[in-house]
Formats: sequence, structure tokens, C-alpha cells
Amino acid sequence: EGANLVGDTTGCEAATGPAPITGDPGFDGLDPVEVQRLGTDESTFVVPLASNSPARGAALDEWPETDQRGAPRPGTAADLGAVQYYEKFPLTVETVGNGEGEVFSDRGDILCGDACEDSYPDGETITLRPRVFSGSAFVGWSGACSGSDPVCEVTMDEARTVTATFSVVPPAPEYTLSVSKAGTGSGTVTSNTGGIDCGATCEADFPEADPATVVTLTATPNLGATFEGWSGACSGSGTCQVTMNRARDVVANFSVLPAPPEYTLSVSKAGTGSGTVTSNTGGIDCGATCEADFPEADPATVVTLTATPNLGATFEGWSGACSGSGTCQVTMNRARDVVANFSVLPAPIEQGEIRIRKARPGPIKVGPDRTVDIAKVTCSAGPCEIESIRTAQVRIGSKIYRAEAVFQSGSFPAGESRTIQIRIPKVLFDSLKPRKSGIAAIYVVLTAGNSEGDGKEKVFRSVKVGLKR
Repeated sequence: EGANLVGDTTGCEAATGPAPITGDPGFDGLDPVEVQRLGTDESTFVVPLASNSPARGAALDEWPETDQRGAPRPGTAADLGAVQYYEKFPLTVETVGNGEGEVFSDRGDILCGDACEDSYPDGETITLRPRVFSGSAFVGWSGACSGSDPVCEVTMDEARTVTATFSVVPPAPEYTLSVSKAGTGSGTVTSNTGGIDCGATCEADFPEADPATVVTLTATPNLGATFEGWSGACSGSGTCQVTMNRARDVVANFSVLPAPPEYTLSVSKAGTGSGTVTSNTGGIDCGATCEADFPEADPATVVTLTATPNLGATFEGWSGACSGSGTCQVTMNRARDVVANFSVLPAPIEQGEIRIRKARPGPIKVGPDRTVDIAKVTCSAGPCEIESIRTAQVRIGSKIYRAEAVFQSGSFPAGESRTIQIRIPKVLFDSLKPRKSGIAAIYVVLTAGNSEGDGKEKVFRSVKVGLKR
């Protein structure tokens, strides 16, 4: 191996077998040196010389006396050429273990899942590395390499076997966070990670991690309850933060809120009449329910009471916490007492006791801006009084005109009468065409009762009278 060939190729034939070697002195001396070998089929191929080959370098006698390695050249004869003969050794790579992975070489000619093999020249150094699949870990080398360093360098001076061991990575341990609730109140506890909603889900597992998972718990009291604070792995009354590097137990303490003070609204009824009192809040219906409690509030509850007299009665007004005869509004910032006063109405006045009729039969002739008698009121339930004229209007065709009513104020005794007049404005008079009359309608409000004025009753009467020019 690596012999300098001198003179002819006889020695080369003996050393190399049936395939002679040809060399070109002009080709020798290059680095790296490559020579051609003539195959049995007369083809040629390039044989690279290893870096440590003693055949690297050849020269004529007039060239330097040493070859590329600095070794003396053999004599003064011209070198015809040289070639390196080398032996190849197999490299077998295997993977074992319950994990998953593969082995590859830096030069790319090895990529093994289970097992593979390749051959390399004597002295060649091969670098192997592991590639680990998800859920597995590289344990180490055995055979031509050992240890757990991921780089395995193998020198091929003989047949070699390298085994890479892979193992399954065990799942990370988990730590349980348990939440419980205590106390007289109720509420819920939730986590920012979504694993806890207690309520229903009061326990969650968290895998070991670096850094450990930090879980934030929030307590929310239900209506009528308050959150008192944490115990166990947390304290205080804010949010609870627990680091899940071990199992944790947390207790959320809730208590029932004390009921706010209540103030009582009491309604009573007085007088000779009867009726009912109701509230806008629905707590009072007096009638039957004449008392209701109202909790303290800010602002305080305002209750509106309404009095409704029964048939044959009238509502006289409020006393106690309210006054007047409208609705009663009470602010319930303390206990309140309200009295509704009802009285009995006098016997109703019959239709025939107060009458209103036309001032005279037939259509009444009118003139512009003149006042004419239109109606007469008689009263046998005296004393009576014309309180007001609710409506005085004249209809001519589809148009309605308002007229001015004139009457004598003051009361008049039973058996007497009062006359009501209307003044016809010119625009109304102008609308009355010959042979086209109008109709005047008078609606009168009267009061009647005994001479002392007690129990007076308001009555309504009306009359319609024809008008002509």
C-alpha cells in the first residue's frame, strides 16, 4: 500500500492483481493527489488517496528530493505513479428502547430508524448524532460509543457497531387544586385557567411545570350573602393566587348578610263612610291588608297611597303622615301611620228636584250681540246654586260656535227659579241663514243641599234650544 512505483509496472501488477495501474508524472504532486485505475473492462475511475496515504506525491529526479509529506524520495529514478489500496470496514447502527428516535451522520450517509449499515475506509472518522421524537428522550450510546453525550465519533479501524437507546418520557406529575366552600352564606369560586367553576367543578389537576402554574381564584357571593375571606392555601378577602408546585386546598368562606331594618307603614280608616286604600308598591290593599314593612334603603322607598270611596261615600282627606284629599306620598325612612277619612253621602237628589227647561217654546229668535233668555232652572231640593256653565255652544250645520252664558250667581231657595241667558256674537248671528236655524246646548253645574250647607250634592243638567234669525 502506498508504494512508490519505479521503472515499470511489474511490481504494481503483483501488488494490485489483474488490473494494472497507470500514472501520469505530470499529474503527480497535486494536493489532494488522485490517480486513475484501469478497470478490467478497460474503463477508468478515480481513486482518492487518504490524507495519511504514503503514496501522496511523486516527482522526477530533478524535482525536490522529498515528497509532499517531507519524506525522501527513493533514488533518482522517475516515479511512474502510485496508488493506495485500502480495506473498508462496516459500521452498523441500531436503535433500541421503548422510545422513538433515529440516528444520523454529519456527512448524511446514515439515517437509521431501527437499524442500518454502511462501510468506510480504514481510519475514517464518522460522527453520529441522535434525533429524538416527541414524547421520547435519548438515553445514551453503547457499543463503539458510550455515555449520553449526543455526539458519537467512531474511528473505522475495524468493524464497528453503535447502539442508540431511546426511552419514553413519563408524563409530568400532576398536582390537584381542591376548592371548598364554608359558612352560612353561598357563592361561587372561579379560576382564571378555567379549570375551577365551583359551583359544580371544585377540583382541577395541574401538571408539573417550570415555572409552576399560578392559578388565580375569584370568589363571588350570591344575593343575600357576603364573602368573608379565604382559608387553607390562601388568606385575605381579595383574589387568591396559588402556585401549583404541590397539591393545594383552598376554602372560600361565605356568610349570610343580616337583613336590613324594616319600617312599618300602617293605614287606618276613619269617619262615617267606607272605602279602600291601595299603594303603588302593592304592599297595601286596605280593604284587608292595612300594614306593610319596607326595608331600609338608600334612597328610602317612597310609597304612594290612593283612597277610593265606596258607593254612597266620599273621601274627605288624609290625616297622620299625610294631609289633603289627593294621593298620599310617604317616605319610608321610619315607621309611618296614615289615616284615610271617609264620610257617608246624603241621599241623592232626584231628577225632578232640579230641572232645566227652555225659556219658552219653539225656536228662540236672536240678534247680533244681543243677550236672550235661553233656559230656566227650578229647584225643589233647595237651597240651590248655579255653580258654573260647563258648556255653552251653538251648532250650525257641521260647525260649532262657543257662546257666552250669563246667569245670576248666589243661592236661591226651593220653589224659585233662575234664568240663564246667552249672548250671540255677530259671527254666530251671520252664520244663521234664513230658513236655517241653529241649536244651542247648555250644560249647567249646580249644587243643592240643606240650608246649613252640609251634605251638598253637585248635579249636572243640560238643555238644547233652537235658534233662528
